[in-house]
Order: sequence, then structure tokens, then C-alpha cells
Amino acid sequence: MIDIHFGTDGWRGVLHEDFTLENVRVVAQAIADYINSTSLPKKELAVGYDARTLSPESATAITEVLSGNGIRVLLGNGIVTTPILVYAIKHRSLAGGIMVTASHNPPRFNGIKFKPYYAGSADEKITAAIESFLWKNPPKSLPEGEASKKGLLRLEDLSAPYEPNLRAYVDMRILNEAGLKVVADPMHGAQGRVIERILSDTSCRVKTIHAEPDSSFGGLSPEPIPPHTEELQKAVLAERADVGVAADADGDRVGAVDSKGNFITAHQIIAMLLLHLYNNRGERGIVVKTITTSTLIEKIAASLRLPFRETAVGFKHICEIMRNEDVLIGGEESGGISFKNYFPERDGALCALLLLELMATESKKLEEVLAEIDARYGSFRYRRKDIRYPEEKKSLLFKTLRANPPDSLAGRKVVEVKSFDGVKFILDNDDWLIFRASGTEPKLRIYAEAKSLDEVDKLLSIGDSLAEEVARRD
Repeated sequence: MIDIHFGTDGWRGVLHEDFTLENVRVVAQAIADYINSTSLPKKELAVGYDARTLSPESATAITEVLSGNGIRVLLGNGIVTTPILVYAIKHRSLAGGIMVTASHNPPRFNGIKFKPYYAGSADEKITAAIESFLWKNPPKSLPEGEASKKGLLRLEDLSAPYEPNLRAYVDMRILNEAGLKVVADPMHGAQGRVIERILSDTSCRVKTIHAEPDSSFGGLSPEPIPPHTEELQKAVLAERADVGVAADADGDRVGAVDSKGNFITAHQIIAMLLLHLYNNRGERGIVVKTITTSTLIEKIAASLRLPFRETAVGFKHICEIMRNEDVLIGGEESGGISFKNYFPERDGALCALLLLELMATESKKLEEVLAEIDARYGSFRYRRKDIRYPEEKKSLLFKTLRANPPDSLAGRKVVEVKSFDGVKFILDNDDWLIFRASGTEPKLRIYAEAKSLDEVDKLLSIGDSLAEEVARRD
């Protein structure tokens, strides 16, 4: 038995090591036991999968285990994004859904996300309940053919109702007349040509690169951040496009590139879309961000006199607030964003379309919008550094940082320490440095924000030194 744990967004494992079909069946049985232990009236789950190695086979194994436990299954008839699966849960009022994906992780990983009946990220109570059933019962299994005959399995195109849902949310009238030239990069993942299809009947022209699903993702990690966006940045310049948009492997995160080929961070995307929702769409509500997301979001919320919340990393924390309160926008630094009057889950395609809607509404390029934000709110620059770090030293590092925080960093006084997720040092000029253990990979993550990238790099270098100093201790 291996240690199977649901982190910030599901269970992840290395292919053919801990992520095996045998272990997939164990997880499926635990989910089946959990569903059958609830009082949900409709015991039916959607099952979807992305382009990764073992994803189709895993979806089949999951389907057979669910069917073997008397749970009806709506199985996608091809590769889908996580937002497509989540919309199926909402659209059909299902008990939940299982997505086979390792999201943005490198190709050697795969994983499983469980999405509950409310069409959002599973909270810790639900994942703890699923984990409590692991290894308790041997997996039951019913072949797909028998499941179909017994009415326990339906095979459908899950994307068919999803794309009209996107068109209904964005202002297609404005996009019809926008005439934007767009390069879309699904990074060989599940999003494919969704953006191209949505805009096919408009005056916008879309060129999709890396459109074909590839389990190796072209040799890159399918995460829409540099350096993985270099080909998108080059394509925007080569095509003389107005904008480039990208998605991760399962399509729930967004990345963007301006017309000059510059990468736009998720922090900047959240800031732009927050202002777009407020100024151009006239919408109001609570602004939510994770602890590793830019202070810029808090400053904009304050200027608009909108309520503000800050959560631990993991969209499940944002989702919980969205389920219970009137949230306008919720976002995280990794590019996961959701919006008012949508399901409480991230959707990279919707984010991309809203960016285009912003450009069309204001007749501006994204670099012009960002220049206006910088002029009004100041410059906020950010970077994240992921490092391999001894597992046995991580707890000592966080214990040391909490017990003996530095008085100053890079010549600035430390005025606040937040430790509800990792350890974050906030300086007297609003710059910050944070240490966190990844919830999806065996890495230590160091994040920093400052007024310039040179200052960011100084903070990251200091963070590196602090971590290395603790790692050297006996």
C-alpha cells in the first residue's frame, strides 16, 4: 500500500510508480464508498480525462469500479478539460465528477481530481472522508459493456453543452465586432481548439498552436508560465497578433501574452479582469485571492470599496467562499480564476474570452491597460522559484522561520509575518517573500513581490540562502 493523499487539488503520482491502474482502482473504490455513504439522492458521477499517459485507461478503470458499486456514470467520449467536466456536474445536477489529470504537472505525473455535487473544488472535509475509505474495501468492478446494458453507463460528448455556456457568459456581440487577431496555445492539452471554435463566427481571427493532444506536451511542463510560453510569445510576434492566450493541460488555468510578446502574469490578469467586471460590466461583490497572489489585487479592491478576503493556497478555499458569499472574482497566482454567476471553479477558456472582451470593450491592447494600472496603483513585479528541498528538512525550515523571523530583508523592515499557509514576510513598503511546500509536487516554493524584478530577484536570493542555511543543519 502506498500513501495516497489528496493535496491542494487532488491526488498526484508519478506514472507507473505510484500512479498505476491498481492504485487508480483503489482511489475509485474510496470515492465510490464515499458517495454511497452520503445522502445524495442522485448517485451519478461524470468521468473525464485529459491527454496524459494512462488517462483513458484510468477513466475506464474508474468507470468500471463505480459501476461495480452501483453508481451510474456519465463518461466523456474523448479528452475534455476540467471545466467541461465541472459544467456537466452543474448542468445535469450530478453527485460529482472524477477528472483524470495532473493539471499543470510535468508529463511524468498523472492524477485524479474529485469534484463534488456543487461543481467546484472538493474541500478538506470531503477529501478527508475519501481518504478514510482508502484500502478499506477491495475494488469492485463491472466491465463497461455490462454496465451499459444495466443502464449504469452513458457515453456522451460532455463539451456539447459547455461551449454554449461560454458564449452565454461573455458578450458575444462585442466579440463579433472586435476584429482581434489571437494566438491560442492549449499546450498540447485538453483545451484544444475551444477558443478557435467559440470565435469562429466572429470577426476575430484565431491561430491555434500546439492544438493536438500530446502526452509528452512537446517535452515541456504544460503550465502557462515562462519558459513554457516562449513559443506562444514568438508566435504572437510572428503573426503580429493583438494577444496570445494559453491554458494548462486540463484547461482550468490561463496565461496571456501582450502584442509585444511580453508574458502577462496571473496577478495582472486578475487585476485587469477585476477592473473590467467592475467598470465595464457593472458587477459588484467580494474580491478573493490566495496568500501568494499580488498585493495589487487588495489595493484595487480597496480603491473600489469592495470587500476583500485572503485565503491559503488552493482553489478549494476560494471555492468555499464563493459557495457561501457573493464573490465577484476569486483568483490565485497560478492562473486559476472564477467569477460571479459562474460555477465556483476555475476556467481558463472563460478567462481568455473575458480578456478579449476587455480589449474589445475598451479598444485597448493589454499592455495599454496594464500601463494604466501601473500608473494608478504602482508597480508590482513577481516571481516564483521552485527548488528541490530535503523532505526531512521542510518542517524544520518552517519552524525556524516562524520562531525566528528576520528583522529585515533586502534593507527593508519586516512588519508582519503570516503563517496560515507557509511563512510570509511582509516588508514596510508592501514587498513580500513567502516560503511554501508545494501541495502537488515534492518541491519547496519561494515567492517574492517587489517594485522591480531586480528587487524581486534580491528577495528570492535571500530566500534561497535562508532555506539553504537550514538544510545544512544536522
